[in-house]
Amino acid sequence: ASSSTFIVMRESAGRYRLRVKIAGARVVELASDCTRWQPVTLTHERDNEWEIVLPVSAGSHLVNIRVDGGQWIAPPGLVAKMDDFAGVVGVFVVD
Repeated sequence: ASSSTFIVMRESAGRYRLRVKIAGARVVELASDCTRWQPVTLTHERDNEWEIVLPVSAGSHLVNIRVDGGQWIAPPGLVAKMDDFAGVVGVFVVD
């Protein structure tokens, strides 16, 4: 099994590249407070890496991903916490 990771990189003022490594996926979607919880499809970049560039404000953010139309899950590599709907979300922070 390959490891999966979630990486946040500053792209420009207020914009961040969110990258997740998922082996064997055909479609990876992301929903976050940054997207007003509307699902967005990530772009398959290389190997098992999927990414998107989004406007992200400073602070703590909640995020989930869905692989190939499955369950929404906290991205691998992020701290997970319970959300307000008895589910689990990942947490990331930007400065």
